[in-house]
Amino acid sequence: MNIGILVHSKTGNTLSVVKLLEERLRKNGHTVSIERIVPDNEDQPDKSKVMLVSAPSASKFDSIILAGPVHGFSPTPAIVKWIEGSGDLSGRNIPLVITQQLPFPFMGGNRTVRKLTELLQTQGATVPVSSIVNWGSGKRQMLTDNAVNKVSEYLK
Repeated sequence: MNIGILVHSKTGNTLSVVKLLEERLRKNGHTVSIERIVPDNEDQPDKSKVMLVSAPSASKFDSIILAGPVHGFSPTPAIVKWIEGSGDLSGRNIPLVITQQLPFPFMGGNRTVRKLTELLQTQGATVPVSSIVNWGSGKRQMLTDNAVNKVSEYLK
C-alpha cells in the first residue's frame, strides 16, 4: 500500500514519532512518504490568517495518516487549514497521531482528536484509530510505541 504520513511539526517532536511509524510501516511492506504541512507563520493562532506554504495532496496515496501537535488545547491552525482545504476525502479512513507537551490526554489531546475527527467527517472521512503521545508524561517512549503499534496494526 502507498501510505502518506501528512504531518505538521513545529518543534520536531511529532516528526520524530512519525519517523518511527514510517520505519515500522516500511518493515510491514508498505511504500511510505512523510510530507510536511507547513504554515507561513507558525505563531499565527487565527486559522483564517494562516497560509500554507506546503499542503500535500491526499490523492496520490492509497491511505493517509494525519499527525500534528496540540497548541493551546486545540489542533494547530495549520492542520485545520489543511483539512478545510483538502477537498473531498470521502471514503478515506484517516488515522490520527497527536502529540502534546502536557502530561495527560485530557489537557488538550482528547479535544484535539475530537475536533480533528469532526473536521475530517465534514470532508467525508472517518478516523478509525487515534493515538496521543504526551511528551511530558514520563511515559513518552511507551506512548510512542503504542501509537506506532496501533496505527501500523490498523494498516496491516
